[in-house]
Amino acid sequence: MTEVQIEKCRDLIPLDLKDIDRLRDYAALRRIESCEYSMTTLFMWKQMYNPHVYFHENYVLIIEHYEGKCYSLMPLCEEQYLRRVLEDGGAFR
Repeated sequence: MTEVQIEKCRDLIPLDLKDIDRLRDYAALRRIESCEYSMTTLFMWKQMYNPHVYFHENYVLIIEHYEGKCYSLMPLCEEQYLRRVLEDGGAFR
């Protein structure tokens, strides 16, 4: 990871029930049928994947951790922001 990425990781917050309404608002911006975005699934597997979230005004990144590696689920955002978030790496470029 670059120094910028490491610094940005400090902005991640652990997934918490207090954020569920905010996450649902972002999830509603784009139709996603994958079970990974179900609030039930996120919380059911929380202990295994240690999900953290990064809230940006235009998107949310959910970062999960497994076997010493971290990865992002597809961003939760309006379709118009998806390409930019993916190309720019969101907050972690």
